[in-house]
Amino acid sequence: MKALLVFVVWAQLSSSRAEPSPQPIAPLLLDSTNCNDSNTIKVSGLALQEINRNRREGYIYNLVSIRSALKQSQGNAGMVYYLTLGVDETECHVLSRKDWRSCESRMFHQSVAGECNATLHINNLERIVCLHDYNCSLTSADRRTVSEICPDCPIDRDDKENESSINSANKALTNYNQNSNNTKYFNLLNVTKYSFQGMFFEAHFVEFTIVETACSKKQTVKNLSKCKPLAPGVAQFGFCKASVQIVNMKDGTTVTCELYQPEEYRDLNHPDHCRNQALIEQLPRQPRSE
Repeated sequence: MKALLVFVVWAQLSSSRAEPSPQPIAPLLLDSTNCNDSNTIKVSGLALQEINRNRREGYIYNLVSIRSALKQSQGNAGMVYYLTLGVDETECHVLSRKDWRSCESRMFHQSVAGECNATLHINNLERIVCLHDYNCSLTSADRRTVSEICPDCPIDRDDKENESSINSANKALTNYNQNSNNTKYFNLLNVTKYSFQGMFFEAHFVEFTIVETACSKKQTVKNLSKCKPLAPGVAQFGFCKASVQIVNMKDGTTVTCELYQPEEYRDLNHPDHCRNQALIEQLPRQPRSE
C-alpha cells in the first residue's frame, strides 16, 4: 500500500510539472571571409554579374574591389553571402547583356564610381544561384576636379534629356536610319548620356537607346514619332554613341549603334532572381581589396 501511495504521488507530481521553457535558438553566425580568397572573388563576380543581369537601365558595372564579405551557412541549403563591392561604370549598356569583364571602364572625365551591397545565396547541391536583393550607389567625377585636370574635356550634363541632347540624338538617329541596312526604322527611346564641348569648337556627344518600329524603310516616313514600336519579344533594341558637330561648315555627325535581339518579358519585381549555377560558373579577374 505504501508503495502504491508513493507511486500515485509521483504520478500526480509528474503530470502537474510545468514543461521547461524552450531555449532560444542561437542566431546563425556571420563569418568574415578573406577578400583575396579565390572563392570570395568568384562569388563577388557572380553577384555583380547577377546585378547587371537584373538591371534594365544604365550601364554595366565593373568590379573594382571587394570591400567586405560575410557568409552565413544554411546547412544543406548552401551558403548566403553578404557583400559590399566597389564598382565603376563601364561603356557597355545593360541592354547588351555583356559580361562585365569584357567592358571597359569610362575615362577619368566621365568616371562614375561607388559601391553595391548584395545578398547572394548559392546552393551547391541544387546548383542554383539566387540574388536576393541589392542596392547600388554611384556618383560622377567632381566637375571642378575634372576641369582643373582636363579643361578641354567634355563634361557630362546632369540633365541628359534636355533640348540639345534630344535634338543631337534625333539628328544622329536620322543619320543611322538613312545609312544602315536595317529593313525597318528605329525610333529614339532614351538619352542615356550627354556632354558638350565648346572651348575650341562646338560638339555634342550623346549616347542613347533605340527600338525597332513597324515602319518599313521601303516607305518614306517624314515623322518617325508616328511609327509605333514593334511588340516586346519582337522588336530589336539598340544602343548608339554619336558625335554631332559642325566641322569647316560641314556636318560632322558620326554615329555607331549596336543592335540586340528581342528579349522575352521577365517580371523584374520578383524579390528572388535565381538561375542554374552552371550558366555562370566563371572566375572573374581578381580585383584589388581595400
